[in-house]
Parts: sequence; C-alpha cells; structure tokens
Amino acid sequence: LNYIIMKTDFYIKNGQLSFYGFACGYVEKSSTSESWKELYMEHSHFHVRQGKSGEGFTIWETFENNELTKARKFYNNLKN
Repeated sequence: LNYIIMKTDFYIKNGQLSFYGFACGYVEKSSTSESWKELYMEHSHFHVRQGKSGEGFTIWETFENNELTKARKFYNNLKN
C-alpha cells in the first residue's frame, strides 16, 4: 500500500491563520468584555468585522482573495 502524507499548515510561524486555514473555514477572532473582531474568508473574499460585545457588527470591510496582507493589517489595527 502506498500512503500519501499531506501536510496541512493552518497557521503561519507567528500564530496567525494561513491562507489555507482561512480557505478551510477557520476564523481569526479576538474579544474583550467591550468588543469583538474577526477575520474570515467567505466566497473567495476576506471579511473583517468588529462590534460591541453582545451586539452585531459596526464595521465590516471586505478584501479580495489576493489581499490577505491588507485584511490582516486592517484587522490588527482595530482596537479591541
């Protein structure tokens, strides 16, 4: 029998999700008692949303699938 070992890297070295991780449906999230924020991929676009705890989002930005770096920068600049 031949077995193929597939290495799946969901995270990059600094602990953030990889493009592959986002494509598999993983979500990067952060929250405090006052607010939350998330970065995820849906329909080949990256979405960054933020809102107050217990409420819906107040910010929602969308980035093309080749703009993960821009989406991460926007996500990281949101205060939590």
